[in-house]
Amino acid sequence: MDEGIDLSFDDNYRETRDQIKDKYFSTGVDACMFAFAIGLKMNLRISKSDWIGNPLSWSDMQRLKNNYGGFSELFEYLDLDEDDKTTADLLAEYVTGGLKFIEDNFLYHDGNLSIIQEHMPDLFLDVD
Repeated sequence: MDEGIDLSFDDNYRETRDQIKDKYFSTGVDACMFAFAIGLKMNLRISKSDWIGNPLSWSDMQRLKNNYGGFSELFEYLDLDEDDKTTADLLAEYVTGGLKFIEDNFLYHDGNLSIIQEHMPDLFLDVD
């Protein structure tokens, strides 16, 4: 699978990325990785052809691979790789999907992170 180089997301969600970063993370990359995790777990992928805005760069594949590992292997393992998409394209689409979820649910507002539990209860322990 071709990895591609530039990592981006739909710039329509720039403010959302900045708000979640300012609230919970130290970098935009960390905020995008959070959005990626949400997008991947919930299969919230927005194809680049459906983006409202333009691509906004947030990192590159080499930096991401050095810090987090190989995503082409992850997509292959999960059987999500596609012949006509690079790893960077898939990451961009899942990050954008995750950012849309963050925006739709105002996760950057105090107390709203608990909304994730409603959508992904299997990630949380039941401590009754």
